[in-house]
Amino acid sequence: MRILKFLFTSFIVLLLLAGASFLIAREALLFWSTIKINNTLNTLLYIQHNQTNYIKQCKLKGNTGTTKVLSRLQLRFISPQNYVAEVICDQFPNDPIVIEQNSLPPFVQKVVGYSGVIWGTQPSGVQFELWGRQSNTGVINEDIQSSSSYQPKQLQPQTSCSGYGQTCCQIDTQQGIGDVNSLANDCPENCFTSCQERPVVLSFTTDPFFDEQSRVLKIQPDTVVTFSYVASSTQKQLPTVTINYGDGTNSTDTNNGLTGQFNHTYACVSSSCTFSAHLTVQDQLGIDSASTPIANISVNVSNQNQQSSQ
Repeated sequence: MRILKFLFTSFIVLLLLAGASFLIAREALLFWSTIKINNTLNTLLYIQHNQTNYIKQCKLKGNTGTTKVLSRLQLRFISPQNYVAEVICDQFPNDPIVIEQNSLPPFVQKVVGYSGVIWGTQPSGVQFELWGRQSNTGVINEDIQSSSSYQPKQLQPQTSCSGYGQTCCQIDTQQGIGDVNSLANDCPENCFTSCQERPVVLSFTTDPFFDEQSRVLKIQPDTVVTFSYVASSTQKQLPTVTINYGDGTNSTDTNNGLTGQFNHTYACVSSSCTFSAHLTVQDQLGIDSASTPIANISVNVSNQNQQSSQ
């Protein structure tokens, strides 16, 4: 019994020590993060009062201003952990002067949506996190301090999608999760919190065959068109494949999987008609394939040959 009691007591003590070590390490790393960012902000403060050298560098870029040469000073994240301190020259917003580059301590990451700090009078700050605990620091009225006033995208430098802590999704093969971040300067139309793989249309052809360059199929009325497709999907279950023939009708296939065919006959009551056939592949998660050129075929139905023969 004494041995069991000793082992149990030792186990409890080890758990308490491990918990205490975890909390101490977390607070220490967050405090270290605050110190590192504040040191960079102090560098910006120094430059604000000692601009001569950077005014010269802005002039060398071709700045012609006489009163306002430096547009702003900022700390900008280029990834969830790495950031740079920059001088933005007036007239050259996309060509910053990098003062220094640094990174957050191990395991600490910037919270998604924040991109850095713009030095000035308006509240501008950044929030970072570690193991469920968050902390922040920034600038208010040109004073470095922690505050709950710092909000993502409120007053933040524009940066890359990775700098916001998000991901550039490949539109043809991925679907973005969350709201799109149109502020990202590298992929404003497809910067999301994360990306989900989507099914992809690899091939979409017809018999009779269409023109490969224009993807236009020219046929006469009552011609049976065979649409063939090949697709890919990362999901194990068979996808749902739907073809919209462009004439108000469509067909759906849930049995053939990633390859299959559809047969369709077009009618045209005028001298010629044009229809846009579109293929969509939807996986078990409800994610659709992208509407790429390869998933579309223009069908031109002409009565002219028949009328001339009559």
